[in-house]
Amino acid sequence: MVRLEEEKQQMQADLQAMMTLEMQQKEQELLQRLEQQSHALQEEKQQVEERLQQQLAQQLEEKDKDLEEQLLKHKAALDQIISQKEREHSDLQAKLLQSKLEKEQQEQSVKKVREEVVENVTNVMESELQCNICTELFVQATTLHCSHTFCYACILEWTKTRKMECPTCRTKVTSKTRSLVLDSYIDKMVESYSEELKQHRMSLLQDRKEKVATLERQSPRQGKDSPISVGSASSDEEPLSVGSNSSGSGSQWTQSSSSSHNSPPLHSRGGNSASMDNDFVQGDPMAYYGGYGRCHICGRRGHWAPGCPYRLRF
Repeated sequence: MVRLEEEKQQMQADLQAMMTLEMQQKEQELLQRLEQQSHALQEEKQQVEERLQQQLAQQLEEKDKDLEEQLLKHKAALDQIISQKEREHSDLQAKLLQSKLEKEQQEQSVKKVREEVVENVTNVMESELQCNICTELFVQATTLHCSHTFCYACILEWTKTRKMECPTCRTKVTSKTRSLVLDSYIDKMVESYSEELKQHRMSLLQDRKEKVATLERQSPRQGKDSPISVGSASSDEEPLSVGSNSSGSGSQWTQSSSSSHNSPPLHSRGGNSASMDNDFVQGDPMAYYGGYGRCHICGRRGHWAPGCPYRLRF
């Protein structure tokens, strides 16, 4: 019995040892399989990751290519737009320069035409709007009934100191009419003159004003050739009056005056006894003479007042 027990225990120990050995073997095999599977999984994982990385890199590369192509297209479009804008800017600059040149040429042409017009008008004024007595532009232009026009002061002095006749055509003076249109026109044109000419004009107006005041204070000459006057809203002169003298030899022209004292004439002419040679006297060659009329200072032909050789004597 004891032996059997021992054999049983021996057999159980052997069985247990065998089972333990088999268990260890199976465990080792399982561990090896697990390790192999783990290596296989890791390798597969690596392969999958590599494939994913390759695919991602490929996709990124494709996207980069697409983006690069799109960028190149946009750049080309922008370059084309910039080129077009630059061409348009160049065209606009050329047009602006052309327009500026045309404007300058037009301004020069207008300026030239304006200067020519002013020069022509000035020449016309100097030739047509000059008083034949003083050779200045009309000052208080006064037109006689024969249509000849003179300065008011000049014709007033002429009719007070000389015969009652037109200095140009020698027609008897019967009326004097102020020409306000000519005065206004001359004043407007003088505004475009230089400052020196304007000062000369202002000085001339002042001198004529004083001269008219002096002449109007003088008593008129009595007789056949006594002077006449022109009535106006701005003066105290009486209008022209006509009456018959007691002898019946002709009409007598009279003028009322606020002054009671007489002033002798500046000079007197020689009358009908003077010869034609004495009537024509050559004046200052530097002074302008139009070839007609008489000097209102000495009454002779051949010169006007600015060139009168006797102007310092009176």
